[in-house]
Parts: sequence; C-alpha cells; structure tokens
Amino acid sequence: MTPCLPLVLLALAASNPDVARAVTLMDELQYPEAARVLDAAGKRPGNDRATVLQILELQAVIASTLEQGARARGFFRALASIAPDYQLSRTYAPKVVSLFTEAKSWVAKRGALRLEADPAPAGRVASLSARVAADPVKLAREVRFHYRADRGAWRTEAVPLAAGRASVPVTARRVEWWVELLGEAQSVLAQQGTERRPLVWGAVELEMPPPPIAGRAPGMSPLGKVPPAKGESSVLALAGWGVVALGGASAGAGGYFGWRSSQARARISGAAAGPDGLVHGLTQAEAFTLDDQARKDAWVANALFIAGAAVGAGGIAMVVFGQPVAVGVGPSGVSLESPIP
Repeated sequence: MTPCLPLVLLALAASNPDVARAVTLMDELQYPEAARVLDAAGKRPGNDRATVLQILELQAVIASTLEQGARARGFFRALASIAPDYQLSRTYAPKVVSLFTEAKSWVAKRGALRLEADPAPAGRVASLSARVAADPVKLAREVRFHYRADRGAWRTEAVPLAAGRASVPVTARRVEWWVELLGEAQSVLAQQGTERRPLVWGAVELEMPPPPIAGRAPGMSPLGKVPPAKGESSVLALAGWGVVALGGASAGAGGYFGWRSSQARARISGAAAGPDGLVHGLTQAEAFTLDDQARKDAWVANALFIAGAAVGAGGIAMVVFGQPVAVGVGPSGVSLESPIP
C-alpha cells in the first residue's frame, strides 16, 4: 500500500495540542483555565477549519457555563457564520442549545461568511481574484492563493483583503488554482476549490494522438507501434493482476478504518448526557478523543477507498490492454496514464 502512505500520514497528523488540554481542564471543571487555554489555541498559527470550529464550540459552551451570555453568543455567531449547517458535537444543557439556535437564526438573517472566486476570463489569465461576499461577524483577514501557471510549479501567496477583495497577478494561458479565506493567526475559515480539485482558468489542453503512418508495415498498430510480444504481454498481465490485488488490499484497509470510525461513533452515541450538558458514561476528554479518532479514521478510510479504486483500475487496464499503467496522485486528484493502443 505504498501509494497511499502519504495520505495515511497526513490523516494521522497531530492536531492543536491546546484543544486537548482544554478538554482535560473542562473534564476537571476548571472552566476559567480552560477558557484561557482555548484563547491560546485560537491564536496558534495555521489552525484548519475543523479545528477552528471545535475551538469556537468549546469557547461558547464554557462561556455559557460561566453565565457569560454575551460572550457565548459571540462565539456561537462566529461558529454559525463559518458553518451554517454545523451541528453541536455533544448533547448540551438546554441553555447552551438555546444560545446556539439563537446564533444560527441571527446568521441566517444576515448571511453566512462566503468566499467567491471571480468568473474565469475569456482569454489569457492576467490575475486571480476572489472576494468576501458576506462576513457578518467580521472574521476575514486575508486570502491565500495556491496556483500554478501553464503546468509549472505550484506557488502559494497570502494577500491581505482590501475592500473585501484580494488578487494576485498571473500571466498564463492556463492556470490551476484554489483559494483559502484566512482569519486571525491565518486560521482557515472557508475556501474555493481544493488541492485535489482546483479551479481551472484559461485554455483547455487536449492531447491528440499523432496521425496514422501511411503505408505502415503489417502487424503494426494504427499509431505505428509494434504490439508487445506474447511473452511481454503475459508478464504485463501477471503484473496487472498483482496491481489489482494491491488495490483490493488498499480497499480492505479502508474498510478496517471505516469500521474503527463506526465503533468510535457508536461508543459516543451510547453515552448519556446529564442536566449539566456534559457527557456521562465517558469523560469529556474521552468523548472528544473518540470523536477526533472517528473523524480521522473516516478520512483515512475514504482516502484508501479512492486510492484502492484507482490502483485496481490501473491493474485491470494492464490485464486488458497489456500496457503498463502509471498511477499518480496530484493536486487535481488520482490520475492514470497508459500508452493504450
């Protein structure tokens, strides 16, 4: 399963350590200290969107527990602005749920945080641009562009917002790019496009096969290539079945991680919630740890399923067409390349 190794390592990367410490303090009912640790967690540079949402939820719950209603509303409004469809990760006390519902209604009336990429130009690309169409809580600070021009090297550039807009100059016939909206300490709030599925501006590149060679010798392919010898085809077919088996093993590993995610979710669902809004049957720290494990395992399972399908398809192509297939993972997703006749 070597092709999947980078994806697995990425999924198992450590999260913000201050969040785990804050959960432990909450479990020990040390809410003021937990609030201070979460403030530090929010200021740690480079939090991803999932971590930002988790921090805001915990901050709002602590503020509500400490009878800081205005502060709790502010955190919940920020949370609902970034993710309007967000669901609380735990069963909390009615006063916490009421404040969260109120915040979602407040955001619905004003419009959630929204990042929009400008329309693609008709001809050559001169710049990449994005704008913040709505930001009711005033969270946005800058925009981070990831792009490559004419299949060159990938570049990353962060640009401060000016009147709700940001852009970078690029001169190219074709640009692949994606963009992230950043808040305090370069935390990720929203994005357009992804590393695996970037936006594409400019000319569409079509690779056409060369024309048939006139008067080609008998036994040559339409492209003028001699078909592989019988022995060579057998070796490629055998290798193809090996690649198919590798794809199956990758998918099987994905099933294992999916099962682990389901087991973790089942343990959380089986825990009861008391009138204080905290989970019983599991400690708060255990509950958050299980939730984090379930999310990571689900991510790994999806990655393994996708990679397994790609590798298996490559193996089938080798068996059917008797040609080697290269499987690659890049910013635009999983790719298969083969000189199929």
